[in-house]
Amino acid sequence: MPGERIVVLGGAGFIGKRLTSMLAEGGCHVVVVSRSAGARRSTSPRVEYCFGSVSDKERMWQIVAGASVVYDLSLGGGPQWEDYEREVIGGATNVARACLEHGAPTEIYTSTTAALYLGARGSVTEERLGNEAGRSDRGMYSRGKSLSENVLMKLHRNEKLPVVIFRPAVVLGSGGMMVHAALGDRVNDICILGWGRGRTPLPCVLVDDVARALLLAKDTPGIDGLAFNLAGDVRPTAAEYVAAMRERTLRNFRFYPRSILRIYGGELSRYLIKEIARKPGNSKVGYRDFKSGALVTQLDCSLAKQKLGWQPVSNREEFFRQALDVFVKPIAPGDIRLEAPDE
Repeated sequence: MPGERIVVLGGAGFIGKRLTSMLAEGGCHVVVVSRSAGARRSTSPRVEYCFGSVSDKERMWQIVAGASVVYDLSLGGGPQWEDYEREVIGGATNVARACLEHGAPTEIYTSTTAALYLGARGSVTEERLGNEAGRSDRGMYSRGKSLSENVLMKLHRNEKLPVVIFRPAVVLGSGGMMVHAALGDRVNDICILGWGRGRTPLPCVLVDDVARALLLAKDTPGIDGLAFNLAGDVRPTAAEYVAAMRERTLRNFRFYPRSILRIYGGELSRYLIKEIARKPGNSKVGYRDFKSGALVTQLDCSLAKQKLGWQPVSNREEFFRQALDVFVKPIAPGDIRLEAPDE
């Protein structure tokens, strides 16, 4: 609705910038909140920047006042579990409580598919795939987001908090990274060591498609208490994606497959060496995290299409134009890469 006050926590980030732009274009007054917002100035009369942290309960109460919808795209976290308890779980709780105390404006929370286990073959829907809140063998980021989801869902059930949860998968596009971490470890400019064999379709989704799904949720009735997984219709394998990078950039990108078991063995060895040396801050990563990182589970995102009317890009050429071509600089005449190879 034009003129309504919308708060976007983390609105200066990758997805938040696109969402803020779409909201402003629709006539909303958008309050962008982040730790860096105090140094920013908006050129749009519909966008204002406001300093704040979700870990600051009083500040969240002040910012949420008068808002009709609150988007929480904040990240947070740190080297210790206490950081996630304070900034991720505590932050989600602070925002939700502020919403309830101000008459329960709708909260739209951006989680992540890292909160799920995606290491099993097959396809799953939102209804069949729970998060990893009860697993002690998952990493801090996964557990933090999972527990935050549970806090919000409990408040929805017990105190009628109007909340919707989104879990974007491998988000690509302008403002992000051309070589996403989901492809593997980038050991130099053109060499990528895969998370697994690189033969499984990755749950890729364009940043604009994620922002559109979040935008649609603002005005869609009857979706409180639902969680939507967001993966697009074009899902190249890691090997195919790297081949597309090579073709479109004319650089010799290479993908090298690796066994997940072997990757984990190397990480476990490094952990044991640090443990023997009594290195501070040494933490063990569970094998389940590595299995999930291979992203072999296929996400059925039909619920978002049915409930929201969401239509992610389905044309393969358009997908790569938005995912890759935005990073490609024009090649100057005379560049050796333009020379045809000898037959």
